[in-house]
Amino acid sequence: MSSALKRFDILFVFFPSYWRQKRQIQILKDYMRKIINERRMIVSQKANGNLQNNNESEELFYKKRKMAFLDNLLTAEVDKRRLTFQEIFEEVSTFLFEGHDTTASAITFMFFCLSRNPEIQEKLYEEQMRLSSELEWNPSYEDILEMKYMDLVIKETLRLFPSVPIIARTLQKPMVVSEFT
Repeated sequence: MSSALKRFDILFVFFPSYWRQKRQIQILKDYMRKIINERRMIVSQKANGNLQNNNESEELFYKKRKMAFLDNLLTAEVDKRRLTFQEIFEEVSTFLFEGHDTTASAITFMFFCLSRNPEIQEKLYEEQMRLSSELEWNPSYEDILEMKYMDLVIKETLRLFPSVPIIARTLQKPMVVSEFT
């Protein structure tokens, strides 16, 4: 059972679970720092033309899709400067730690929508069976690109039931958009 006192940071530091949590978060931070640094090096090498990609299907996937989220963060500029490690870390943490809830919610709503629309469920089933009739199947990048109807079903589910319907961020300084502050 969790104590109500743990909800207050000033009191939570006196519990052993605070220090366990702090160590575990540091392990995750170190691991994420390693991944971010490795990916930063790959993005830099790609930009300089020094990286050879031996995986044609991965290259095909990235040509037809948008860049990976982390790649976007590594190449993004805010006020003509690259994002700092801390800024990238915060964005990646949001997706890493919050992503499981929103993903589970989206999948649940997708199954709900499919249960209410058997004709769409059948069409989606036919698409998957056309791609592979095997019960245990690891789709390739090419297979994923062929899942056009699946893509539409997911997008429509997210339109009807957005996982995060608001953006709860605050500006650090005033921003002017079309002469409005």
